[in-house]
Amino acid sequence: MGNSLFFVVDNSSRDKYIKMGAECFWYTKKTGKINVRKYHEVPGELLDDPNKLLAWAEESIKIAKKLNKKRK
Repeated sequence: MGNSLFFVVDNSSRDKYIKMGAECFWYTKKTGKINVRKYHEVPGELLDDPNKLLAWAEESIKIAKKLNKKRK
């Protein structure tokens, strides 16, 4: 979204994003700001480390698949 990359998170991974200063995806409506806690911005320092970025991306994909199975 814009210039940001967001990954899917869950309760097992959300804290490490928050500890690195990553915010959740959000948008505004007439009623105010809506936080979408399922998606967190990828911390900028990971963009400079392909190995870490890949590990976090793989974790996010596993989480997305797990969440998708729960919905079905």
